[in-house]
Order: sequence, then structure tokens, then C-alpha cells
Amino acid sequence: MAATSTAHRNGMLAKIHIAKKDLGLSDEDYRAMLDNLYGVDSSARLNGRQLHDLLGHLTNRGFTGRKAGDKAAPADKDLDRTPLIGKIGALLATLGQLEGRHMPWDYAAGILKRQCGVWRLQWATALQLRGVVAALSRRIRKLEAEQAAALTGEGR
Repeated sequence: MAATSTAHRNGMLAKIHIAKKDLGLSDEDYRAMLDNLYGVDSSARLNGRQLHDLLGHLTNRGFTGRKAGDKAAPADKDLDRTPLIGKIGALLATLGQLEGRHMPWDYAAGILKRQCGVWRLQWATALQLRGVVAALSRRIRKLEAEQAAALTGEGR
């Protein structure tokens, strides 16, 4: 029984490291993620439930775990996220102007964390970043509508 459990654990660890490579995580980012989620610096220190949870987290970030030879669409990591990061920066600037204060990148990271459970924009997939763009755009539209209503006196 212990041999089966050890084999299963080793398989999960191997899959986690495949996911790390597939997602393009640097060793530094991977260890920071482990520290944020579990307070450890190595997946070898996780119990079985935590390993399963970590695999789920990596799957939510875009890891598909497809088998060799599977024909699949290009992985999200192949898409360039730079334009989305730039768009988020522009939306933060616009939001800051509307609210009359500086909007830090942590604001966008907080949206990402609430939506997807991902702690850093650098770890997000393009799809997850599009969700942040949508949330920021909705907030801007709401503030613009409120300001327009205040100017025309409709808010009374």
C-alpha cells in the first residue's frame, strides 16, 4: 500500500514540475507561489491534499496536462500577454484620473485574486487578464455615468 501511495505522490510531483515548465514559471516565481499558498519553498514539503490542491491551482492558471501526441490549440503561454498588461496599465491611469487618486497595480492584482485566485499579474493567463480588463472597464463606465449624471443634475 505504501508503495502505491509513494508512486502516486511521485507522479503528482512530476506532473507539478511539468506544469511549472509548461506555464513558463521561473524557479523564483514558482517558489514565491508555493510560499504564498502554503508557506513552503518546495513542493516536496506538501502533503497529498496540498499537492492535489496545487495541481488544481496550476490547472486554473492554464496547465492542461495533455498527453503526448494530443492535437491542441496553442497553449495560452504562447499568446503574448504584453498588450493586455499595457491595457490594464492604461485603464488604471484612467480610473485614477476619474477617482482623483493614484491607482496602483495592486488594485488590478486584487481583482485578479478575487476572480481567479491568482496572486500576481505575471502568473495570469491571457484569459484571466482579459477578465481584469473587463472589470476595470466596467468600473470606469460606472464612474463616467455617475459623473455625467452629476453634471446634468439627474442624480438629484
